[in-house]
Amino acid sequence: VLMHNDWKLGLVSLTVLPFVLAPTARLGRRIRRTTRHAQDNAAELNQILQETLSGHQVVKAFGTEVYEVSRFRAAARNLRKSNLRYVLQQALASPLIELFGALTIVGLLTYARTQIVAGQMTSGEFTSFVIALLMLYEPVKRLTGIHNIFEQAIGASQKVFEYLDHPEDIQDRSGATKLARFENSIVYDDVGFRYPSSNGFRLDAIRLEVLKALEISRQEKFIGGPLEAKVRLATNGDLAQLLEDYRSLLPTLFIVSQVELSADSLTGAYVTQLPGLRVRIEKAAGRKCERCWNYSERVGEEARYPTVCERCSAALREIEAGAG
Repeated sequence: VLMHNDWKLGLVSLTVLPFVLAPTARLGRRIRRTTRHAQDNAAELNQILQETLSGHQVVKAFGTEVYEVSRFRAAARNLRKSNLRYVLQQALASPLIELFGALTIVGLLTYARTQIVAGQMTSGEFTSFVIALLMLYEPVKRLTGIHNIFEQAIGASQKVFEYLDHPEDIQDRSGATKLARFENSIVYDDVGFRYPSSNGFRLDAIRLEVLKALEISRQEKFIGGPLEAKVRLATNGDLAQLLEDYRSLLPTLFIVSQVELSADSLTGAYVTQLPGLRVRIEKAAGRKCERCWNYSERVGEEARYPTVCERCSAALREIEAGAG
C-alpha cells in the first residue's frame, strides 16, 4: 500500500527503520549484560541464604547476626538494582519506536502539505498512506519485544555454556592403567589437613580425646548432651601452653558450654592417649540460654533479656541497633 500510493514517499518513510533497529540492537545487548548480572546477583543472594539458614547455629554461636544481615541487605540491594535496570531497558524499546514514528509523521505532514497544495496528492491518499505506515510499525514493535526476550535468554544461558565449554582440569594421563570396577570401599586412614606452621593436628587430636570423654559421660547418663557439660583439662609442658593460647576457642572447638584448664591431676578424670592430658566431665554451671542453648552463670544478667546469656544479649543489642 505504501509503494502503491507514493513510492517516493514510501522509500523515505522506510529509511527511518535503520534508526529504529540500530538502537534496538544496542539495547538488546545491554539487556543481555543486565540479565547476566541479575542472574549472578540472584545466585549470590541464594548462596547467602543457604549458608545462613543451614548454619544458623554457627551464626548464633559466634554472634555474627549483624554481619550476616548486612551481607544479605547488600546482596538484595544489588539484585534490586539489576532488576530495575532490566525493567528500564525492557521498557525503552516501545517509546523509542513511538518517538521515531512520531518524527516520521511530522516530516510526512510537511511533505504532504506541499503535495496536496500542488494537487499531486489528495488528503484521502495521504490518510491511507499514514494508516498503512502505522500498521507497519506495529509488527516492528512486536519483533523488538521478541528480540529483547531472546537477548534475555542468551544472557541467562551464558554461564551454562561457559561451564559446558570449560576444559577439564583433571584429565587421564596418556597410557594410564584402566582401573577395575569399584566393588568394596575407599578408606581414608589417618588423613588430615592443616596450614603450615599451625597446630591443627594437635588440636584435632585433643578434640578427639575430649569427644571420647563426652561420649562416655553421655552413655553413663551423667549428661544428656555436650552443651550440658563443663570440660576440665589437666596437662603440662607444650600442650598446656597450646591450650592456653586457644583458651577462648576451646568451648566452640569441643561444642560444650564451658572449658576450664586445671593445674592439678584431676582425680577420677579420663586418661587420654595423649601423654599428660587428662579430661574430666562435669555438669555445666549456671542456667541454659534459650537462644544458643549454652549454659552460663550470667543468664538473665540483663533485665531486657532475662532468658539469654551475656553473649547473646550483646548480639541482640547489635541487631536492634542495626535495625534502628
